[in-house]
Amino acid sequence: MSSYDELKQEALTNRGVLTEITARVRAEVFDVIDGQEFSRPTPARESRLVNELIREYMQSNGYMHSLSVFTTESHLPKSTPSRTKLSQDLYIDPADYPDDVPLLYGLALKNLPPDTKSVSRQGEKRKEKEAGVDQEEDENEILDISK
Repeated sequence: MSSYDELKQEALTNRGVLTEITARVRAEVFDVIDGQEFSRPTPARESRLVNELIREYMQSNGYMHSLSVFTTESHLPKSTPSRTKLSQDLYIDPADYPDDVPLLYGLALKNLPPDTKSVSRQGEKRKEKEAGVDQEEDENEILDISK
């Protein structure tokens, strides 16, 4: 390959264009395969809600290439439900969750036992002491949604 071609490929890779094209091709391949095999039954309400939580999580974290494949593979509609609608469907109060945090984070962290934070940090502190590292505890490591 010529150096000019290599430069073009590197530029497209750095800008994320090649990754996006690859993700779109994969999504289209899933579409073709699914269309040829059989029509899937409508997913259960619970599956749809979990898939919507995953979609919101992926969008929030910028996993757009993975999202394009996931949306196609899970047969999610193109339109994304509002956070309010998703919260209503899950029977949760959206005011309990910060707007800048995916609902999936909030649901996962809200259901952790109260002592989980201290137990996980104790193990890390022990390893740090054994390694001779003395660091202050970072209070922001685990999202506090109890506010």
